[in-house]
Amino acid sequence: MGIIYSFQSGNSYTSSIYSLSGGIVFGLFNAGFSYFSEQRLGRKGIDTTNTSPRQSRKISVYGTVSEAIAVSEKAIITLNRSVIKNKDLTAGTIKAKTRMTWKSFGEVIRISAKSLGDSQTLIEIKNSPFIPINLIDYGKGL
Repeated sequence: MGIIYSFQSGNSYTSSIYSLSGGIVFGLFNAGFSYFSEQRLGRKGIDTTNTSPRQSRKISVYGTVSEAIAVSEKAIITLNRSVIKNKDLTAGTIKAKTRMTWKSFGEVIRISAKSLGDSQTLIEIKNSPFIPINLIDYGKGL
């Protein structure tokens, strides 16, 4: 905004003032948007302490590895626009991908299951953006 004014008027001091005020307005808008977004997520019961698009969770469940993989596969299928890319029952892993939406270029979901003994299984779920340099997923991750 200030650069355009500088070319039109030839006054660099005035263009600096316009650039600075435009930057302040833009910064305040972004800060307000971020604040109200966190408030909205908090009201929905979503923890906003880690909003990275790369997430990982572990959960211990009762059952065998094959049962845990079967339930995980059903859960992935219920996700909107998801496709299972690789499933290995011997290793206890599933790799899936979600397709591109307005909020995301797609995600890669990796699920691994390990037996803990005593009919318990540890399931680890990892979620990352399909494009590795993606920094924002608009809350679409885990």
